[in-house]
Amino acid sequence: MTFYGILHTIGHLLGSFKKFSEEKDINNVNRITLHKNFDGRRTYLQLLFLSIPGSTGIVLVILMLAMAFTSMQWFRQRYFQIFSYIHMISFPLFLVLLIAHGSGTWFNWGFPLGSVGVTPAIIIAIVQFINRLRTIKKFKFRIADVSISQNKNYIMIFFIR
Repeated sequence: MTFYGILHTIGHLLGSFKKFSEEKDINNVNRITLHKNFDGRRTYLQLLFLSIPGSTGIVLVILMLAMAFTSMQWFRQRYFQIFSYIHMISFPLFLVLLIAHGSGTWFNWGFPLGSVGVTPAIIIAIVQFINRLRTIKKFKFRIADVSISQNKNYIMIFFIR
């Protein structure tokens, strides 16, 4: 995913931004970039930071790199909580930003092109989240025993239902 995201970003930086910065029809640029105030020639930085696709693209790249970095095995083993929190927060945010990022290219039916690939992932994430909430309520654990190793390297906690 990270590799294809970086390829997508490079493609926009070398192709789309150049095309839109040289586009003569300002209404076409404003329609696609979802920005109503561009008048005259646009710079790369204006398109990158002042348009919906550009600004959401920056946040998407940051989220994607954070998820890729924290997914590395050495990071997960040392800092699992950070890995878990970043993925739990980033996944739904990533899907919403992905829809906003592609919302300048609409189907004739009235929904963003990006939602075609994102909608199944959103449905699966919602079903998994609801299932997780239901199973958490079913299991009630109590601590039965706690012991510390002789060299004090680890603590063993025994649970009972």
